[in-house]
Amino acid sequence: MREKHSNRKDSSFLGVVLDGRKGVREVFSDIPVQMCHFHQKQVLRRYLTLKQKLEAGQELLALGRILPFSKEDDFIQLLEKWFLRWEDFLKERTCADVGETFPLHTRRSDPRIAV
Repeated sequence: MREKHSNRKDSSFLGVVLDGRKGVREVFSDIPVQMCHFHQKQVLRRYLTLKQKLEAGQELLALGRILPFSKEDDFIQLLEKWFLRWEDFLKERTCADVGETFPLHTRRSDPRIAV
């Protein structure tokens, strides 16, 4: 696939910006790969509303907004701090009529899916 999209045989890739499609990362496994900022924001919007009512959601949305401007290691560190701060909140469960319990904050239970 790489050869098919390169116009010159002597060209090389320094990095790739993707739209988030699965499977393409494997083709470029030996060079830096990043999802484009637009698609990063789209994935985030899939999991979070833009008008968060709860403080945990507001903080997570703010983290998502700085994602395109952050270095990977810095962002991971900030996200890990967010998880530690909201660990108990994320573990909260609700009880259904039949006695089963379900995560109360399902959309926020694993924001790593979004980012």
